[in-house]
Amino acid sequence: MRIRPSGAAPAVGAVLAVGAVLAACAAPAPPSAAPPTLVLGELTGAIAKAAGSDVAPGYRFPTAFPSTPTSAQVWRVPGTALDTDAVVRLARALHLEPAVREHAHGWVVSSSAGELRVRADTGEWVYTRADRLSCPPRMLDVDQADPLEGTVGCAVASPVTPGATPPPPTPAPADATARELATPVIDVVRTLGGGILAGTPVVERYDDTAAVRFRPTVDGWPTLGLDTTVDVDARGIRDAAGWLAAPTAGARYPLRSAAQAARDLSTLPQPAIACPLVGAPEPMPPGPCRTQPPTITAVRLGLLLAWDQSGSLPRPILVPAWFFATDAGSEPIPIVAVDPRYLGEKTAAGSPAPSGSAVPPVPPSPNGPPDDAPPQPASSDGSPQPAPSEGTSRADTAPTK
Repeated sequence: MRIRPSGAAPAVGAVLAVGAVLAACAAPAPPSAAPPTLVLGELTGAIAKAAGSDVAPGYRFPTAFPSTPTSAQVWRVPGTALDTDAVVRLARALHLEPAVREHAHGWVVSSSAGELRVRADTGEWVYTRADRLSCPPRMLDVDQADPLEGTVGCAVASPVTPGATPPPPTPAPADATARELATPVIDVVRTLGGGILAGTPVVERYDDTAAVRFRPTVDGWPTLGLDTTVDVDARGIRDAAGWLAAPTAGARYPLRSAAQAARDLSTLPQPAIACPLVGAPEPMPPGPCRTQPPTITAVRLGLLLAWDQSGSLPRPILVPAWFFATDAGSEPIPIVAVDPRYLGEKTAAGSPAPSGSAVPPVPPSPNGPPDDAPPQPASSDGSPQPAPSEGTSRADTAPTK
């Protein structure tokens, strides 16, 4: 039997002690507690409906979907409480005299030029010029507690004499004019956004208006639903709407992959613009009816504005979503990316009921906002293709922030 020298024991003990300290320092931090259940209303139901379905019919898919990131944060809107100072700044940008009247759940600024309404709890706002107040395109309620109730819109149908040619609309102002009028409004939104709202406004032209749209990124992530829109006609700013939001980062959630989220496309209605109705008594005249299934041209992760209904009242929230761009339109199709185990439904008692079994805590993810996925090839014969297994593409690479 080999006997250890008596002087070696302290040295070994010291090495073990130092090793234990180093191991403790190098050990990863324990994951945080599981994030709270999200209740997203109809969005949660769509995910549950598609969970057992196969690949969405009627779509052609790219050869590879992005496989990262695997977790992302939600963002609360607004992250900080609004006050009358924010309302005054927005009113002045809209050329209103800032005579602010406080209501139960927001503020109203009225003058001979028009009216501004702002919700205190959500940061949503709507402006209508005075000549359109008798029938505003959207009326934001600032007196009811539930922000989803009481919001209405109005439209006017002008009579047309059969066979008569309607007068041409007044031409929309030039892009430069529209941008000049909208810039002060968008600047207020940027400033109150706390420095994390970025992006370049674009001008969309219609018959008699030029709409300046500011669709911000939040901490580098693209968004849908958080737009600021300023409609400008020959008389100036006609209508405007948006969010006074300084979003704050919330809990981090694990994500399902883009390939898994693609199943939800089967739950969405398929547009059939200019296509003949099934069973129509008379054939439709020839038109631009699309008969080929749309092709998914790019996939990336972004933030979708939704309503979290886990509390007593719904609150706006930006949730991670996969944005599926198609060759059929300019707007991507958003599909919630949060793992369905972290989504619940509203119970009779008002508390969220988890949709799945107990879920583990979420480890931090090093992945940041990915670049736009480039268009991927689809089937040459135009037939719907099964969603591929998860792979890598340029959408997996996070830009340097």
